[in-house]
Amino acid sequence: MFKKEAKFMLYVLLVPIMLGVLGALIVPRLFNSGCKNAIIKEILSPDQKRKIVVFARDCGATTGYSTQVSLISIKVK
Repeated sequence: MFKKEAKFMLYVLLVPIMLGVLGALIVPRLFNSGCKNAIIKEILSPDQKRKIVVFARDCGATTGYSTQVSLISIKVK
């Protein structure tokens, strides 16, 4: 009878721990695209209300990197 209770307690303790470890390993990979951006240059507009950001985007070994430009509005406080 003690063995049956010990097995049950072992499952009650180990299953949540194992699920937690698996979740900690899998969940970050679901939300991480694997892409990285490296800012090359930022340029302010003459009125300083906008800026251009030139950056290189790299998504790993299976794809090439690309150079991209974003035009961003700057909020004045």
